[in-house]
Amino acid sequence: MLAFFVLSFRGICRVCRKNIGACLLLFLGLLIVTFHVFYSVTLGNDLFLIIRFALIASLLLICYFVIPHTNYINLFLFFLTLQAVFLIAFEIYMVWNYFSQDYSEVRNFFRVNEWGDVYTFNGYFWKIQLKGNALIPFALFVSLIYFQGKKRFAYSVLFILAIIVAGNFAFVLGTALFLVLFYFLKNRLTLIDLTNKMTLMSILFLVFLIPVSSYLAEVVQIKSSHSNPVRIDQAVVLMENVGQQPFLGMGFGNLVNKATEFRDYSGSIYYELQALYFINQMGILFFSFFAVLHAAFTLLFIRYKLLIASYLSYILYSLFNPYLLDTNHIVVIVVLVSLKKVMDDGRSLLNTSVLQPKYIRVEPSSRPALIADKASDSL
Repeated sequence: MLAFFVLSFRGICRVCRKNIGACLLLFLGLLIVTFHVFYSVTLGNDLFLIIRFALIASLLLICYFVIPHTNYINLFLFFLTLQAVFLIAFEIYMVWNYFSQDYSEVRNFFRVNEWGDVYTFNGYFWKIQLKGNALIPFALFVSLIYFQGKKRFAYSVLFILAIIVAGNFAFVLGTALFLVLFYFLKNRLTLIDLTNKMTLMSILFLVFLIPVSSYLAEVVQIKSSHSNPVRIDQAVVLMENVGQQPFLGMGFGNLVNKATEFRDYSGSIYYELQALYFINQMGILFFSFFAVLHAAFTLLFIRYKLLIASYLSYILYSLFNPYLLDTNHIVVIVVLVSLKKVMDDGRSLLNTSVLQPKYIRVEPSSRPALIADKASDSL
């Protein structure tokens, strides 16, 4: 990841020269990160971890200034397509070969190598929770915005199946939020239309509530017995620890050396509530400024309602998983900035009287929907 930014350095400088105001905000953000590095050193935190988290915080701001390119979108979708195909194929393999057999060898293989986990509760459906799954819902969001026609449908079906196989309920919540936002933003509904649609959706929700309720009850029971208590425990531990320095935080690379009935946190740098861990390190003051900078850069460099909707949906499902404020988050921002460039190009094409031949030859099924659909309104 660091090599990518080194190779993109000249392009980042060009973007900075074109956006002086944003560049000044970036400089201020990096200055605060630098101050926090020295502050963390004075607290005696591990130097390697200080550098690690300072780099993440810095790159999360710098990535907005990367020169956008459609290759970033295409490469992202290519690798996530491979991940989705593997998940679905592996689900079929597990159903076919381990329906009523002991699968401990498979599960241990993935867990020993720290590639994730594979398990089932009933033998009929397997949860394939592997590294790389974090961006599958976001890949669905991107495919719905970027493509149209048969290609959009094919990608959507693939990624929805992969989301189901991944077995992460937060993925479902984030996807549901985006699909609702996507529908309303694409159709530009009036207040009367919105009221009618919401009424219809409420009726459909009630109709499907009974068959879905058993699934939701099972999920809630599982979460309440394991996942949710662990998250609550993490929140309590992190907030109690930062209580010593609530405004400035405990510094980059802070380690919470505490053991509870759920987990021994000694040496841990990954939490399901990763945002709280950043608050623990940066403190309320610095983290609030960090969040404001991200909001400002989102409005400047992402801008379009559909893209912001996909970003918010990603944040929703990442809040409950360790996918926020890490390399996954950086990839999301780079892809969204590139999508914004595609939407800008589509808007400029629609405002010209004569289309260039290269755009005329593009097939409707593979052309980005952003151009064909006249793009969504910007903020």
